[in-house]
Amino acid sequence: MLCISWNTLAGPKQEPLKENSSASAPVTGGKHKAEKKENKQTAPEIGKVVYLSFDDGPNPAASDKILSLLDKYHAKATFFMLKPNIEQNPDIVRKMVESGHSVGSHGVTHQVSKIYKSPESFAAEMNDTLKTIKETTNVDTHLIRSPYGSKPYITGPFQEVIKRDHFNLWDWTVDSEDWKSANTNGQFVNNVIQQVNNLSGVEPLVVLMHEKPTTAAHLEKLLKYFQENGYEMKPIHDSIKPVHFRWN
Repeated sequence: MLCISWNTLAGPKQEPLKENSSASAPVTGGKHKAEKKENKQTAPEIGKVVYLSFDDGPNPAASDKILSLLDKYHAKATFFMLKPNIEQNPDIVRKMVESGHSVGSHGVTHQVSKIYKSPESFAAEMNDTLKTIKETTNVDTHLIRSPYGSKPYITGPFQEVIKRDHFNLWDWTVDSEDWKSANTNGQFVNNVIQQVNNLSGVEPLVVLMHEKPTTAAHLEKLLKYFQENGYEMKPIHDSIKPVHFRWN
């Protein structure tokens, strides 16, 4: 279920993947200094607006094609990225920002046993990646996404550090399921369209996808659908009240 009154979803469907050695670097570096925001956040838009999001990047095998397609269809998106991948592909991250997309933290390790070991380990990974984004792009953002979604991991003590560090944690309302290993034929496009048709006008449309070659290969079909059906594809900003699964 989602907070801020959108209650349809019970939580993330995806299961933890095998631990990825390319994203298992230890947490290092100083804490990202979050400043308390004075401006009130506005609710995410409902209706002919969709918030596309991509996790786990940057990925040189997919990112450039995704960015090219987004540009072709005048679409903006949000990229929740892992620190090791940012460090290995800084030019891609800068290109995302220069193209008008939003960027946020997906942590460092993408390993449940590490990032969710304690509230402080969670905060350290998120702050460390936000600091890397700042150093790479000069963008000072508080956008984060929990690996595998916030439920059931974000319990009371985790919620306290999220509030303390002024994180804006986003889950999703539309799971493309492009993360499934068998989903290589573009089935995720139909998954998204079906869910969008069910939720449009009822909940904000926050679409979960990943920076994978198989996603990039079939993304154009989805972007074309949104364009032809009058949807505006917008990035997420800190000024928007986050959508996340209901924690209580």
